Amino acid sequence: HLGVTEAGEGEDGRIRSAVGIGTLLNEGIGDTIRVSLTEAPEAEIPIAKMLVKLCTPFYRGENRACGKGNMSCPSIVADLSVVEKMEKTIWKDLNMGGIKAPEMVYVERLDSMLEVLPEQVLLLAPCGIWKDIQQLHSRVSPLCSRESYMENNELQGDVKSYILLTAIEELDEELAKCLRQDDQAVLVFSFRANYQLYQEAYRKMKQLQLEHQTLLRVSEECRNAEEWSLKIASHVGGFFLDRLSGGLWITTPGQTDPFIAVELCRNILQSAGVRRYKTEFISCPGCGRTLFDLQTAVSKVKKAFGHLNSLKIAVMGCVVNGPGEMGDADFGYVGAGNGKVNLYQGRQMVRAAIPEEDAIEALRQLIESTLDKSSK
Repeated sequence: HLGVTEAGEGEDGRIRSAVGIGTLLNEGIGDTIRVSLTEAPEAEIPIAKMLVKLCTPFYRGENRACGKGNMSCPSIVADLSVVEKMEKTIWKDLNMGGIKAPEMVYVERLDSMLEVLPEQVLLLAPCGIWKDIQQLHSRVSPLCSRESYMENNELQGDVKSYILLTAIEELDEELAKCLRQDDQAVLVFSFRANYQLYQEAYRKMKQLQLEHQTLLRVSEECRNAEEWSLKIASHVGGFFLDRLSGGLWITTPGQTDPFIAVELCRNILQSAGVRRYKTEFISCPGCGRTLFDLQTAVSKVKKAFGHLNSLKIAVMGCVVNGPGEMGDADFGYVGAGNGKVNLYQGRQMVRAAIPEEDAIEALRQLIESTLDKSSK
């Protein structure tokens, strides 16, 4: 039986469930599932059904995909090839220079706006124009096909090339011979959202004794936003749980807004525990022991503390299971009876039976006091 108990609510709860449950379903593990959201119970069933539909068991009883965890802090690629015209606002929308900024940007044409990109951002460009783009930005790497890489010695060794592979068959002994002489090269596995294809790619790497960095590129049309995000999360999240991939690049054919894909990348990497872009909220589903309005409590806590991107905050329904299910949360807001809340710092209860109308302010004071002490 599979479930992610304290998944939370909204988009966060859905993506966290997809990464956790979907990965195991794709491995052929599990006979029953339960999606647990801090929402009305009837909101959980459609998500569970969708995950079962999207994650068809393929391997059963075999070992997980095996490879080298070569990057502890995976990157995000923002695909700007879909943008008709680059303007200054695009860098602001991508949060360039901030904690949410993608580390890599893919472009397919020269544009003067590339000059104002922060120096730490890496540009990816087709191998036919990457040298021209170097005149606008200092950090540029070529994205090349298997054939281009193997036919052009300039792309081997002296430069960090990203090799786009769109079929498992392209990863063969002939390519491996070149790669063994070029430890800088990065393999970009570019498939539709299909767990088994990515898994087979990592098996092939192990078979060929390759330990190069990898980047997952997912190309998936978005006809239904919820199904689209669940499908991608459940089919690629496991490779970040296993620390196999060094980055995530989502493209959506027909979609001209690159920010939707970037935001999904952030949610997947945070749900897999490899990046932190925003406050992480843990919350349990309601049950008979929950003696206050849990959904409203979660909403209030998120509104008050959603800007604290370095923290993990738990909102739990009762003192029976709550303290245990909070896991490694920094702070806990736990129901203690009708209209009462207990506050926790880590696993230690620091205030008990606070009237609910005063609990948000009390938690604010606790967090501020703790952060002040840690900064001294």
